[in-house]
Amino acid sequence: MKKEAHVRKKHLPSFPFRGAAFAFLALLFLCWVAVFVHPDSFFLPGRAGTLPHANLVSELDAFSAGSREAASAAANHVSAGEEHFVIGEAALSAPMPDALSYGETYRARDVAEVVEDAVNAGLLSEEEKTIFSVTAALDKDSPILYYIDDSLLTICWQETVDGHLCTFCEVKTADPSQIRRKLSQDAFAPSSVVYPTDLAVSANAVAAVTGDGYSAHDLGISVYQREIRRFKAWPYSFTRRCYNAVDTLFLDASGNFRFSPAGASWSREGIEQYVSENDILFSLTCGPILVADGQAMPQGGYPFGSPGRRAARSAIAQCGPLHYLYVSVSTADGRPGCTASELAGMLQAKGVQHAYALSGGRSAELVFGGELYRPQDNRSEKPCNDLIVFATALPEKRGE
Repeated sequence: MKKEAHVRKKHLPSFPFRGAAFAFLALLFLCWVAVFVHPDSFFLPGRAGTLPHANLVSELDAFSAGSREAASAAANHVSAGEEHFVIGEAALSAPMPDALSYGETYRARDVAEVVEDAVNAGLLSEEEKTIFSVTAALDKDSPILYYIDDSLLTICWQETVDGHLCTFCEVKTADPSQIRRKLSQDAFAPSSVVYPTDLAVSANAVAAVTGDGYSAHDLGISVYQREIRRFKAWPYSFTRRCYNAVDTLFLDASGNFRFSPAGASWSREGIEQYVSENDILFSLTCGPILVADGQAMPQGGYPFGSPGRRAARSAIAQCGPLHYLYVSVSTADGRPGCTASELAGMLQAKGVQHAYALSGGRSAELVFGGELYRPQDNRSEKPCNDLIVFATALPEKRGE
């Protein structure tokens, strides 16, 4: 019987089975492509991993390259004849802000004088324009807060834009080290939370905003202190992994924004090489991307934030080299809030280059001078586990 079975197998037609096997393997390959390869990504020759959205990333990298030169030039003009100061990368807190550098006013022209002081100090060039404008529809009942020294200009105000009450914080730094990420316990520990004001004070922040709330999810590519802390390739959907289910914002050592859009395909080795070659300090895993290279990005489905629903929202933006803007849209007093597309359009109109959505609702907080800045809202403070910090680089004045 064994011999007969052997003879039968030997004389069975081979081509149909080979064809079926080939078709099955081809089907497996197509499924692998659908799951792991994004249609807008491609391999860079000689590099491990892939570069997502070639047109978008190449434009952002070109912007970043130019920004490095501009940032370097700006960094050398903290103040004529004075030394340039840098905050150490490993420092857990920045220098203590000078209490005399803070100010408060209800008159826009006072802020115009502060901006002129920043130009005279070399912090702003005469060609640079602030987002803050004396002609804007400022909320007359809300104070305008500011901080200025030879390394930092910060302005906080409230303004009505397209019927939305918006809180803005504009920052211009002299050095990239002045934008930092502060985590509770100074470690990537998702279970640890603290009040934003306490965390900001511990960092000696002039201004600070709540970050991505990384403890609430495990999506995106998390980088902290130049190391990849979270890169999960577990399936999120048929076409996405956890690491590319959301847009990721990277901040490099020159203070520039870089994006990896949702769906971009990476290997662990590829993203490690990208972080190393592009001098990435940290990342944020919230989103979506609102503005890229000055253009508002189309908004669609997203894992969280309900982009198409009107709600309280917040975002962080880069206006130019070492020039940043934070905005939150309020729903206090029954206001409707805005959609992600409306927020993107608003920021594009303000002239930002890149913008990225952060946590909204009660999670969106702006701390200035150690206190919450939200004049229209008296709700209680919600704990968080991370902040984006803007700090002075000038050494503390001692014995005065």
